[in-house]
Amino acid sequence: PLLRSLIEKANRINMPKENYVRAIKKAAGSDKVVYESSFYQGYGPENVAVIVEVLSDNKNRAIAEVRHSFTHNGGRVAEQGSVEWMFKKAGIIEGESLYYNEEELLELIINFTLYEFSYDEEEKTFHLAVDVIHFASCKALLEEKKCLINEAHLGYTPHEKINLTEAAEEKIAEFVSVLEEVEDIQHVYLNV
Repeated sequence: PLLRSLIEKANRINMPKENYVRAIKKAAGSDKVVYESSFYQGYGPENVAVIVEVLSDNKNRAIAEVRHSFTHNGGRVAEQGSVEWMFKKAGIIEGESLYYNEEELLELIINFTLYEFSYDEEEKTFHLAVDVIHFASCKALLEEKKCLINEAHLGYTPHEKINLTEAAEEKIAEFVSVLEEVEDIQHVYLNV
């Protein structure tokens, strides 16, 4: 599912096929470079739980960059398992619903096990987290109903979200933007 969603994403942004085929061959080890996926967890500012998904050809460099990003921006990396229990594995789908309002979109996907759903009325965009078992069929249904899928991947969603003050939200937004600047970080998951 991950490879399929990456190819779909490359096609959506009109990336030439030879570019992503070359990247796939590179990742498969045809040029002796091996990419490893790993997860790091910790706490950000305001004690927010964070899981970071990393894809790197150099695990030592990746953890050093992750640790630096955490410690120099009000967070700390924690032991494996210390934060993960606050999240569940889910299929994350983000996109645009040009033909359906929030209620109609919910009616379309109500039979799937939904963990999270949000809809922006102005932008006509949605974000949802669905049970991993329903990920492919939910995505297929949304595409069939002419929703534009901008992002679809397997990730994490929190069991419970915490509420923050506006000032705390700004700190967290700055923290996340620093993490997203690290080249090897693919996704950042928070319990907010």
